[in-house]
Amino acid sequence: MNQTNFKIRILVLLFCIFELFPSKIYSIQKYFVFSNLEPIKISILNSINVLEENKNIISWDNPNNDLIDFINIYRKSLVINDGSWIKIASVKSLNHNSYIDEIESNIANQFKYKISTLDLCSNEFFSLYENNTIILRVEVKSNGDRFLKWNHYQGIKMNNYKIFKGLKPDNLIRIDSTNFDNNTYPLNGNINQNEYFKIEVEEVVYDSINNSRKIIKSQSNTVLNLYDSLKNVDTNKNLKIQPNPLYDNSEIIFPFDISQSFVLNIYDLIGNVVYSLPMISGKVILNRNSINEGSYILQIKGTKICYTQKLIVGGRIK
Repeated sequence: MNQTNFKIRILVLLFCIFELFPSKIYSIQKYFVFSNLEPIKISILNSINVLEENKNIISWDNPNNDLIDFINIYRKSLVINDGSWIKIASVKSLNHNSYIDEIESNIANQFKYKISTLDLCSNEFFSLYENNTIILRVEVKSNGDRFLKWNHYQGIKMNNYKIFKGLKPDNLIRIDSTNFDNNTYPLNGNINQNEYFKIEVEEVVYDSINNSRKIIKSQSNTVLNLYDSLKNVDTNKNLKIQPNPLYDNSEIIFPFDISQSFVLNIYDLIGNVVYSLPMISGKVILNRNSINEGSYILQIKGTKICYTQKLIVGGRIK
């Protein structure tokens, strides 16, 4: 650390502890300034990319400033609609500019992220951006036509979604793009069932502090043409379905918490809710009723936690 930066750190610490000189913090767009001190650049959340194992990697601008101490990463479920953010990590700013969230994303388990910058005085400043994951899947119409479908992205400003395709998940090429208002893409013509697909969003931003242009990208998960949405549903050992496949009825068991409200939902592979039931205990008998034969996702959603399990509904026993 050079002598100038060392003096700046001492001045900041004196301000935090003794408040020996009048100073105010001004918010100027994405940046914050201590009066009479050098500008503090706030970390900006750049992208959320879904890795091959469906874990999310969160990336941000490294402020590269000795006045910055830690970067905090926050996550919010887009499935549990209680609006609460949970701090999942705090990393040293000079050592990291990305973080891998170990919780898997899938069509029944989507997340939004934001970050904050913590200075040497423990003042916390939040980035202007909140970014969510892009979850991609292949769906089949009643006539057999296949198409890509994904949830709309929120975060950086962008004009379109880029479509990538290839025979290997690590070697995809761009084949097309679609307007930001769309979240589907038809797979027409002669389709190779072993092809992989991915969605990407991109924006070119201008960094006025460093006087440079920067490309920000976020990517979805990679899917096969013969994609089964159940492939990306994490099996939760705390949720039990006995028996599974379900024929007439099955027993559902999970860790019930009286402080939370729970609801059981069954989703088809398109994401439609085909069955819903409020839960008042940790055990219930699920009757098949009008649920058709096929593959589903059974989810028990609480205000603070969510359990997900694959559900197979067998043919009706005559």
